[in-house]
Amino acid sequence: MGVASWAVPVGVLAGICAFALIFFFWYFPRTWAKGDLADRQRMDLERAERIAGMQQRTDGEGDGEHKDGANVAVDCGPALPAKPVFKYEPPMY
Repeated sequence: MGVASWAVPVGVLAGICAFALIFFFWYFPRTWAKGDLADRQRMDLERAERIAGMQQRTDGEGDGEHKDGANVAVDCGPALPAKPVFKYEPPMY
């Protein structure tokens, strides 16, 4: 049998590829899960802040109702002015 000069480099390359594959499937799912958990916690915190701000803004009343159930007119601010009518008359020469 002859000397297989290609066996050592191919074996080393195969070992590197196997190590990289194992590392990839071990490391990235863990990192993905940690990042996903951090994103969910951040979104939950922002949702809680948004809900608290909305409750503070409405002073606990809700959608235009008093605590006794009577409807209340909601003030939306001043009315917008009507859109001006654009009339263009070309000059007569």
